Amino acid sequence: MSKEEVKEGKVDKHDYRELGKTIRAKKDKKKNFRSRSIITGALVGFVITLLLFIAFDKVTKPLPITYENAVQSIESKDEFILIQFNEVVSDYNIEFTLYEGLNQYRIMAWETYLSKLGRTGEPKSAIINNMDRNIDAVYYSDQDGEKDKLVYGNPDYYSGIVDYPMIILNLYFIIASAAFGILLLLSLVFKKHKVISKILLPLMLLPLSLVLSYIVVVGISGMTYQIERDLFFIVIDAILFFIVFILALYNEELIKE
Repeated sequence: MSKEEVKEGKVDKHDYRELGKTIRAKKDKKKNFRSRSIITGALVGFVITLLLFIAFDKVTKPLPITYENAVQSIESKDEFILIQFNEVVSDYNIEFTLYEGLNQYRIMAWETYLSKLGRTGEPKSAIINNMDRNIDAVYYSDQDGEKDKLVYGNPDYYSGIVDYPMIILNLYFIIASAAFGILLLLSLVFKKHKVISKILLPLMLLPLSLVLSYIVVVGISGMTYQIERDLFFIVIDAILFFIVFILALYNEELIKE
């Protein structure tokens, strides 16, 4: 059917219907192509974001430094204690604890892979103020499961504290793994029921994303001295894993919508 025939009205109703179908098909094709491009772009974008977050976590992950390599000097003044760190220290943390009526402080210091690439600036220093409370003891933790080192205070106060890594994240790993196993079993049982299977699949992706992000951030052991930091990266990575899975598995359905 040519344009001239359409202009001259030499087409019947059947031809008009066929023409309409052709036009709609072309519009749907363009719409699907545009939707596919958007979803593919989003998928690639989220994959890149996930990889960047994983890389950022690795290069900024705290690497414990021993007392001998971290601390240059500790000076006791009337009103404070001054800790001078070596230049290898990229950051540190000082925690206060009240143990058996004694005011105790624990120092931890670390470097990162990123800080190893280029050390800039002056060595860091820290001050423990003696104005608010008396300082009975100051310990340094090598974060290696050994006893903390008493670096200031009466040796009689030394209680041989061991700074164990926190393994509370293992509980989340066990719960997520159990949830994934149960949902996987249910999906196998109800694999012939399309409606139930369609509901179970995205639910199964949630604990799977948590398990994968857990392994990526803290490994199988789950040991960490920086629980807040690692938990943050686990949650962010899990969200990104889940979005990537949804876009990859449901791209055709999303395109149709």
